[in-house]
Amino acid sequence: MPIHRQTSVKVNAQVDEGVAGLVSALSEISALETLESCQGGEDRPAFVIFRFGSWRCCGKFLFDRLLQAMDPDLRSDVSLSIVGYSATYCHGRISLSPAAIEPMANLVRSVLAAAEAGRPKSEPAPGSLEYQALHPEWVWKPSED
Repeated sequence: MPIHRQTSVKVNAQVDEGVAGLVSALSEISALETLESCQGGEDRPAFVIFRFGSWRCCGKFLFDRLLQAMDPDLRSDVSLSIVGYSATYCHGRISLSPAAIEPMANLVRSVLAAAEAGRPKSEPAPGSLEYQALHPEWVWKPSED
């Protein structure tokens, strides 16, 4: 069987209602793939297990982005971890009390919004009116001969 190149797509999936907001927020991140989730219960924490690139990429997301932006009060209800299987394959895990699910989903969305705001916007297509407004020297004008 031939091996085909893979690409990420967002799909609808059945998840526990109590953790759906966090799974949805994580799904807004390109290339992050949710593998398993549970809303937890009275004596069990909720969790989301996902794959997001190498252990470095996953660690940067969990510890440099989320943990750094997390309110100290939320930190006591959340555990972030990585399980590595090789240098390029790992799973990230967010374990949290059910009460922390919504604040964590909001945190993921705010971290994503901050990252998007800092990203340079792509330039309009050459020839478009937007491109011409940015580059008047590229606008074709008939010669006056």
